[in-house]
This record gives sequence, C-alpha cells and structure tokens, in this order.
Amino acid sequence: MAAALQERAVAISLAEGFVVTPASDLTDDLASLDVMRELGATRANVVTMDADLGRSFDQFGAFAEAAADRGLQTTLEFAKSLALTDLETAVTAVRYVGRPDFRLLIDTMHLVRSGSTAADLAALDSSLLGYVQLSDSTRQQRGTAYRDDSSDRLPPGAGELPLVDIMLALPAWLPVGVEVPMRSRATAGVSAQTCARLAVEGARGVLAQVRAKREDSAT
Repeated sequence: MAAALQERAVAISLAEGFVVTPASDLTDDLASLDVMRELGATRANVVTMDADLGRSFDQFGAFAEAAADRGLQTTLEFAKSLALTDLETAVTAVRYVGRPDFRLLIDTMHLVRSGSTAADLAALDSSLLGYVQLSDSTRQQRGTAYRDDSSDRLPPGAGELPLVDIMLALPAWLPVGVEVPMRSRATAGVSAQTCARLAVEGARGVLAQVRAKREDSAT
C-alpha cells in the first residue's frame, strides 16, 4: 500500500496541478485528493487550459469544496501558457469562488512574464493570497515555447526577476515554496542534488535580503 501511495504521489507531483480541460472536469480525479490527504498534504493546486473561463470558474468552486471536505486548501495558478493568463483574471476567479480556502498561487516567473509587478501584488487584499513559488529567469522569453522556459529556470537571485521587491510586496506570513526545474543543467549531467542545493541556497539568499529590508524599515 505504501509503495502504491508513493507512486501515485510522484505522479501528482510531476503534474502542474489539477487541470481543467475542455474534455475533463477537476472532480474527475478526486482519488488523488484522497492520496494527498493520506500523505499529509495541506493544499492542492489548480490550473485551467479551457478557454471557457465561466466553466473553469465553476470547476474551481466544485473542486475547492471537494478539497475542503478532505481538509485541503486550494490554490489557483495563472501563467501565459494557460487559459488563465494574468493576475487580474485570476483575482476575478478567486472572488467568484468566494471561499477563504481558495486563494492565489503566485509563481514569480509567471507573475513577471504576464506583465504584473510588485506594486500590483501590494495593492491586493492579502486574504486572496495562499502561496508563493520562488524561481528566477529572464524577463523575456528565451525558449521557442513558453513552456520551455517553465521547465528550465534559474535559481532565485541568479536571473532578472525583481524577487526581493515581489517578496516585500507579499505578507510575511505567506508560505513560500521553491519551483526551479533545471532541464539544461540536468541534460548537461548536473546531479539532482546539486540542482536542489543551488535552488535552496538561492532562495535562502533572496529571503535573507527580504528579512534585512523588513528589519531596516521597522527601525
């Protein structure tokens, strides 16, 4: 049983999250939520690839209710490669669902690439925010396809994104994760351990700068 759960957990972790498509509903895969609950997860992430945003918004609400029944919060991610492309539309979705356990996931690369700024985040009601994923990259797309860049990022602090400003615009209590897939390094033979170390060290460096600036502003 444990081995089966681990295999299912890997499958879940490899996905962007639970995905709305024109041919599927988010509630089609509630068994994965049961696995996540058993493994001790606290939140599930949703995205949409369905251009029918009205249908997607309804799907988000149904999924958030199912997740809450299992003790999980739900976050919503936006990106230029998805049907939900920007912060403004994502905020509309969260307000439409209207649940305190359905909030925004802010991916730093997707935020900047979609045209939003730290000032846009600072203007938001903090209750709309649920999670932030740190990564770095160039401001402009490098790969032929947007998703090429999504799978080949830079450690926090090694690129062009204004990560310190973004983090200062977010509440200090917001949970922080690190999402730094490094396809080019992996292809070149760099070990997973080294890639993980670079990502964690970079994130710690950015967060140390954020803490220092917050302390300076408080004195």
